[in-house]
Amino acid sequence: MIRSKRTKPRRGDPTPAEKEAIRRMVFKRAHEMCELHIDSTCQRGPLPWAGGLRERGHLVHLRSRTMAGWGEQNVCLGCARCHSYLMHTKGIQMPTTYDELKGR
Repeated sequence: MIRSKRTKPRRGDPTPAEKEAIRRMVFKRAHEMCELHIDSTCQRGPLPWAGGLRERGHLVHLRSRTMAGWGEQNVCLGCARCHSYLMHTKGIQMPTTYDELKGR
């Protein structure tokens, strides 16, 4: 059985338009560059807004959306390697707020 798509966001979640505004704010704040810089293989240079999963910039939640939400302190911009591979596959732990991320 195929699950039907939600017609409305979950309670407390932003609408699709609000999510896009958050993503645009993060891209602007990061100057379109990866803010994670987990290792030397991080993609240097501007990250595109659109494109394939391995090409475009990723909106990264430092802590889970359920725990910390969609606030400025919980999101940053990451390249596909840092976000998808190193954070999710390798399990590298990140700071829990944006201020901690920038202070390291």
